[in-house]
Amino acid sequence: MRDEDVRLLVDRTQTSAEIAVREFENELNEHYATKSTEVARAELKRAMESNAKYPKTVSQTELDRLRLLVEQGELEIKKAQHERQIAGLTSEIRQNEYQTALDQLTLRQMSAPLSGMVVEIYHRPGEWVQPGDAVARIIRLDRLRVEGFLPASQGKLSLVGKPASVYATSEDGQPIELTGEVVFVSPEIDPINAQVRIWIEIDNADLQLRPGMTASVKVRL
Repeated sequence: MRDEDVRLLVDRTQTSAEIAVREFENELNEHYATKSTEVARAELKRAMESNAKYPKTVSQTELDRLRLLVEQGELEIKKAQHERQIAGLTSEIRQNEYQTALDQLTLRQMSAPLSGMVVEIYHRPGEWVQPGDAVARIIRLDRLRVEGFLPASQGKLSLVGKPASVYATSEDGQPIELTGEVVFVSPEIDPINAQVRIWIEIDNADLQLRPGMTASVKVRL
């Protein structure tokens, strides 16, 4: 099923579900039948009381007619209640159809865990992908991670959380200085150069730095 078809299905089932809910919540038929029956009962009661006081004031034919109206009203009440039960079941079915359509649409939607710029697209709309497959590569620009190295004697695990300054040069030769925080210090020491890797995260809301630029770092102890 195409994405457009799924969206149309969602819209259609949503409308059907809303109509079904309205029909289920509509109690007018039941109220009308109840009121009509109450009126018919009252008329029958008055007729019987009148005959009790003054025999044959109301003919047997009229009494039969009033009894029939009461019976018809009671049947109308049961019919209205039955129709509301059917409307309730229909409403549940329509709601389930709508939820199923939403689930199908959700399976066709993707959301990135971060904001950024799409720099590579691996699959095009309409292509089939497996769960977990990469469909695009996104680079975050508003917050960057600076990776650097320190001598093992200085790269202590206690540096995590310490403030740091990042110095770089813009493309037009202007100096850039941003502040950040040490978020990671590797517990491993490189056996070749006796250095440890550290990560520093900085806010780059003004987009002064670009991924891939070189910079120097000063960690404030």
